Amino acid sequence: MSPASPPPANEVSLTLPASDRPVKQTRNWFVGLISVRVYTIVRASEGTVETLLLHVPKLEDYYPPFGRYMNVNYMPMGMLALSAHLARSGHPTEVVHAGIEKILDPGWRVADLVSSRGFRAVGLSLHWHYQAYDVARAVERIRSVRPDLFLFAGGITASYFGREMLETIPGLDAVVIGESFEPVRRMLDALERGGTPAGVPNLAWRESGEGREGSIVVNPETLLHPPEFFENLPFADFSAFPRAGRYVAQFGFPRAYSWELTPEENRAMMTMGRTFFPLFTGSGCARSCTYCGGNARTQRRAFHHHRILWRSHRAVLDDIRRALDAGYRTMALCFDPMPESTAWYVELFSRMRRETPEADLYFECWSLPDPEFVRAFADTFSPPHSYLALSPDSGSEQVRRANKGYFYTNDQLFRTADLLKKHGVQMDVFFSIGFPGETVPLALET
Repeated sequence: MSPASPPPANEVSLTLPASDRPVKQTRNWFVGLISVRVYTIVRASEGTVETLLLHVPKLEDYYPPFGRYMNVNYMPMGMLALSAHLARSGHPTEVVHAGIEKILDPGWRVADLVSSRGFRAVGLSLHWHYQAYDVARAVERIRSVRPDLFLFAGGITASYFGREMLETIPGLDAVVIGESFEPVRRMLDALERGGTPAGVPNLAWRESGEGREGSIVVNPETLLHPPEFFENLPFADFSAFPRAGRYVAQFGFPRAYSWELTPEENRAMMTMGRTFFPLFTGSGCARSCTYCGGNARTQRRAFHHHRILWRSHRAVLDDIRRALDAGYRTMALCFDPMPESTAWYVELFSRMRRETPEADLYFECWSLPDPEFVRAFADTFSPPHSYLALSPDSGSEQVRRANKGYFYTNDQLFRTADLLKKHGVQMDVFFSIGFPGETVPLALET
């Protein structure tokens, strides 16, 4: 939808809040009623953190090469941006990564954290489905010690299973379905006024009820943030994340952390060397690869759209500078909606050569990069810390055509590999097995 066009039925328009809204000087922030669960928020006094944004990884898993390990250690890239947006809107936040806390103190418990702090709302990220059990347990533990807290969740998995989460996790109050920045701000504003989240777009919530068995409401209103919303929204603002230094230093690619190794051994053995900052250049997809949870079909269902949105080069360069200042050196990109991506990235690379020459790049290609892109990449980045990643997925063209939205032949793949070698560009190539329609003979082609 064009920002200038009127919103369709049930879609609300976006009015950006002023960053200098007045803050009431009071500590009486939350009132919870028993028979009908209504939460009233009054602004916290200056310096008081109202909202905790909590990332809970898959804390315990097992795989023989790793032993006991933790996965999904990268926070969703929008989490820091949400924190910044809420803080600008008068809702101070703090970002906590449960995995980092466990590394620093194996006895750390989220229940102890919320018991000792004056948080009045907790938002949990549920982007990857692997986290689901741990997120549900975190809600249960928080609710057991702080029945007054307003608990909400968001992320692509939360968006897809929003109603089901409220039906099966009785301690949860709300789930953001789709884009979260303004909906979360409006939800907190509504509670502050003594109301309910009725009318807040992109939201499913527990209406009322004695105990914790209120009826579930899925608000019909939806919201898409217009492109200009993202221009002044920082995705690399670590100011609300006290453990940012440890987070930056600890997690790289791949994303697993073995509990049977020391932090130093994990950095040496479980990563490619440098840690990567996931850079937000845009969002959306026009294709539907069968194996991708963020494809166009899923985004239509979970996010109400599958539009392609690009940020400005200026906004992205500002985030690169923030990430470099935070301690990162390698940016990581996985947004490549061909064919329009070539011109956009060629311009970005040109400006990076002038403004952020110290940055490296790990770029995951959805399709095959064309010669213009490869030349620009080679002119901007150099080994050993910059790569192009290609994902043919299957060695069988039949399987690839049936499952990959951006199809190319094996001959095209080999010619691209020769092109990268000619320009001195390092390459990662990813394959898998077990695709829909794949047989053993077809898998052996891989």
